[in-house]
Amino acid sequence: MTLSLNEEIAIALALPLLMVVTQVAHSLYKQLGRYARVRCIVRISHIIMADEDPTDREIKIMRWLFGLGTIAESTMFISEYIYGRAHHRLMLITEICELDFLHFHNSELHDIATFIEAYPERAIQYIARLNSTLSWHEVAMITQILRRTGAPIAYTPLLTSRNRNLQLISIYICNLFVITDAEPHLQRLAKSEDEEIAYMALLTLCSIHGDISSPQIGCIIAKLAAHQRKAFIRHAVQSCYSLRSCVPHLSTEEQRLFSQQLNSHKCQLACN
Repeated sequence: MTLSLNEEIAIALALPLLMVVTQVAHSLYKQLGRYARVRCIVRISHIIMADEDPTDREIKIMRWLFGLGTIAESTMFISEYIYGRAHHRLMLITEICELDFLHFHNSELHDIATFIEAYPERAIQYIARLNSTLSWHEVAMITQILRRTGAPIAYTPLLTSRNRNLQLISIYICNLFVITDAEPHLQRLAKSEDEEIAYMALLTLCSIHGDISSPQIGCIIAKLAAHQRKAFIRHAVQSCYSLRSCVPHLSTEEQRLFSQQLNSHKCQLACN
């Protein structure tokens, strides 16, 4: 079976660092033939998967080595396949390299970002009026601007909003600040007919260590694609869940994978 480039990257970024670097580099070099971008993605992969947070100097060195366009393309490419701590580190790279507005290819999004910078107290109103659908990376970018400008954000109204973009922003905020009080709303959003909303709510439930043992959650996991199920397992392990809490939702092979990751040295150090 031949995997598409996106499928290879999605799977690669769910595996240990060595596999990330090897598979990403191989796929891009073979299919895109852009050596600078390959090297940039490999370097970013090292940073986001490292045990410790990167220093400003480490990130600035990357800016000296690669052009802003190459870094922007590379971060955008990787952003769709990562979550949690890795995404936060990618945002740090974006901030230090001053790429914020380079990522808004949509002119409407660029305008909204500009308006938020100028009038942070009206930020939620501006976002609610967006005609375009935000990607997960754009949600992270908007949230970063909201934080930087000190825009007033009440997460509960956003979680209960019918506006998809506001729902995504509220889910991201709950993950970022580990808001455990939001669990009832996240449980509801995990049942959403919108697959992306449901998936992100599920991963955020893991981040806040919510209840993922219910049959309803099992039904949600059953609908996930193979690479999403692997990402869920990795996220559940990193969030220190036991295998027992996930057994009803996983196949025998997935239970074996869960146990392997759970028994890894790094996981034992993090959870103890």
